[in-house]
Amino acid sequence: MERNQLKYVIEVARHENITHAAEVLHLAQPSLSNQILKLEQELGVSLFERSRKRVYLTEAGKNFVYQAKQILNSMEQLEKDMKDYAARRMGSIQIGALPTMVSLGIPDIITKFRDKYRTLEITLREMGSSKLYQSVQIGELDVAFAILDHDFPDEEIHRIKLMESDLVAVINTANPLSKQKELSINSLKDQHIISSSSDFSFPSFYLTPLHQQNIPYMVSSICNQIESVFALVEKNFGITFCSKETSRHYPSKNIVYIPIRDMPSRKIYLIYKKSPEYHPTLQAFIDFVLKCYDI
Repeated sequence: MERNQLKYVIEVARHENITHAAEVLHLAQPSLSNQILKLEQELGVSLFERSRKRVYLTEAGKNFVYQAKQILNSMEQLEKDMKDYAARRMGSIQIGALPTMVSLGIPDIITKFRDKYRTLEITLREMGSSKLYQSVQIGELDVAFAILDHDFPDEEIHRIKLMESDLVAVINTANPLSKQKELSINSLKDQHIISSSSDFSFPSFYLTPLHQQNIPYMVSSICNQIESVFALVEKNFGITFCSKETSRHYPSKNIVYIPIRDMPSRKIYLIYKKSPEYHPTLQAFIDFVLKCYDI
């Protein structure tokens, strides 16, 4: 059974005349008659009761026409949907981002993407880099902005470096370290550090060098909300660390931001697992992000 045969039966049923239907379909009358007969032989049932001037649907024919119309409507909708997917007028994307996404300009990027592709379904989820990586791995997220502190062995995860920035220490003005213009890793000895949980990759950037050089310190608090971290620094509960970009978004008369020598830089990556060539919405988002970062 072919798609054209469905159309032929519907048209003959509409006109109750094979000759008139053939004219509308731009077919020769014998050709149309043969197509209908061939279909009836294939189905093993008559679709039309024939007289000298007219043809009438049989009971089976009425059921055939009813379902054929549904099938053709579904096929037309299917074709439209696939064209919409190809043209980025239809689709969805699950995006993951860091809690520091404001300072990275991520909300602006996602908003501009939404404005360009108004009909796409866009979902944004916020979590730490380790969770972001895991969520991309298992398919909960299509793409994510994440901090990677080392090369992950999973070759299925694609990584594009978007930016790199130096870290600064976030210190209350009452702390003696606040008077220095630049800090060394050694100067962080015995400091109380406000850190985030293991769901985040960022702490490894500043804690690993301390471990490697056997510099004693104490984690005085673990907070995953950056506003809470800075609030604790403002109360001189301890010190923390952030990128230069983040520091610009949290000005405070009680806090200073001091560069640190020999501290590794923070790298932000766009990560995804699916092959973009098979996912037009993901491809559109990746292309859009790379353009925003001039990559």
